[in-house]
Amino acid sequence: MALSGRVEDLSMLDLMQFLAQSRKSGTLTMKRDDGEAKVVLREGRIIYAASSGVRDTLGNILVRRGLVDQDSLHRALVVQQHSREEVRLGTVLVDMGAVRPEQLEQVIRDQTRAALEEILNWSDGFFGVELHAVENHGEVEIEALDLLSTGGFCTQKILLDVIERLHEGESERTAGGES
Repeated sequence: MALSGRVEDLSMLDLMQFLAQSRKSGTLTMKRDDGEAKVVLREGRIIYAASSGVRDTLGNILVRRGLVDQDSLHRALVVQQHSREEVRLGTVLVDMGAVRPEQLEQVIRDQTRAALEEILNWSDGFFGVELHAVENHGEVEIEALDLLSTGGFCTQKILLDVIERLHEGESERTAGGES
């Protein structure tokens, strides 16, 4: 299943709530004149979130916070690059003993939150959702509903609003002669 539309017609908060609540796996991509964003979910949990407006890498954040030194980061990047299988930088750093798992998870939560804060504020642009299986490569999974629920809104109401908007959009296309 693929879903696409304009951010003006369906807010990213509504869409993210829908994907998280329905435990979907796949990729949300967004584009507008001044940037791009991407969120990857596995069963409603965020495993990757990035925006061109939030450019800080995991390695830079870890070094800036004093959790790893430049030498450890460099060694981990070399290990990651030469690995036969896809492996996440954080996993390499934890395996090396350079950072504790709970420290890594907190940094990734903060990084994900920063990207989502920007994405959720988009009021224009286009989005596309491609649902697909997302393999597990040891990523830290962030419960999307935990990040999104800080606004105190009703998830059921959001789901009903999303479904209503999708039906309205389908009705408009059908009435406009599209099939």
